[in-house]
Amino acid sequence: MNIKNIFFLLVFFCFLCSCSNPKKACKIKEYVVIESSEGNFIIGLYEATPKHKNNFINNVNNQIYDSTLVYSVVQNGIVKMGLAKNKEENEYLNQNYYNSDLNSEINPYLINKKAAVGMWRLPNEKNPNKFSDTKLFYICEGMKVDENILNTLLAKRNAPLIADYISVLLKENEYLHFEDSLDYYKANNMNKEWTSLYLQLTEKVIPRIEKDGKKLFELNNYQKEIYTSIGGVPIYDYEYVVFGEVVKGMEVVESITRVKTGLYNKPKKDIYILNSNIISKKEFKKNYEL
Repeated sequence: MNIKNIFFLLVFFCFLCSCSNPKKACKIKEYVVIESSEGNFIIGLYEATPKHKNNFINNVNNQIYDSTLVYSVVQNGIVKMGLAKNKEENEYLNQNYYNSDLNSEINPYLINKKAAVGMWRLPNEKNPNKFSDTKLFYICEGMKVDENILNTLLAKRNAPLIADYISVLLKENEYLHFEDSLDYYKANNMNKEWTSLYLQLTEKVIPRIEKDGKKLFELNNYQKEIYTSIGGVPIYDYEYVVFGEVVKGMEVVESITRVKTGLYNKPKKDIYILNSNIISKKEFKKNYEL
């Protein structure tokens, strides 16, 4: 093995080690001060997502976010930011998708906990490689949940995949009559019977899903601990790249989530990012850390 290959392996090994636990994955050296029309907050950028970190830094340095909108607000959900005034999200994303080279930097310890910052993107059907948009980002508010709510969220996240497989199953001769039963239960508001049959069909398709190499979404112990103690938005985990977190001024973000909204969760009054700038860890500790 030549020296170049050895060096590459050493660098790769060091990177893996740096992301091997929550504390190391969340290491921060650079910060972004966001000045908004509702107040200021500071985002710490994770070292474990270098492409997304550098993209965000470049955006800030090029004043990309100045005078852009907080354009979507869902209380106990997420706040989306970075869209120019008089633009629509879907129109913007569809026009700019092929300009993105931000491939997924998913890390098992970088999850959508309260105050997490992630990059938005087109949905999977239009974006199977899960490339992040280079501009639009979101901040999680979320809420603390118990195990029952977590199980409900898991079911919601897995529902589309399971439904696809059940629809195929019901076309097979052996299972044709079950479709009539489901329709009958639904038409007569027999929810208990419908749910019971659907769960039976779910058990039938899970082995098929696994055989096809697809995995149902599950929460590990780390995620369960975070979402039951801190809160967040677990249904976005491993679908969107979390590349930082709000380290100061989260109360400003929470105040934004309480504004009145209209169609597509758009705030009824314009909320702007006025300015953004990069500061070092030294500057953050000197001027902002208690």
